[in-house]
Amino acid sequence: MITTIGLQSLVYKIIKASNFKSVLNGDVYMGSRPLNSLKNDVVIGSLNLPDGTVMPGTIIVNIFAKDIQNGTSFFPDLKTLENAAKIITPLFDDVYFPEHSTNID
Repeated sequence: MITTIGLQSLVYKIIKASNFKSVLNGDVYMGSRPLNSLKNDVVIGSLNLPDGTVMPGTIIVNIFAKDIQNGTSFFPDLKTLENAAKIITPLFDDVYFPEHSTNID
């Protein structure tokens, strides 16, 4: 069994140890991102569960990429978002942590 914060910490460590920096110029954060961040960051959050409940949890991995400006218009940087997702998503493809009896998928 593992707590939500423990699970967030595991996800944080896995992403931090990956090569996400090859695509993103920011950092990995748990909970919230610095308000003034202009970099491409990863933020790990979770859906809160009632205290004392033992059930599957959901960890949310948000990828932030700075918008691309074209004249006076701003567009999402889809290429950066897609490349980051290609690096981060496989990190959690059916991973088992025997020390916590926890599976991430």
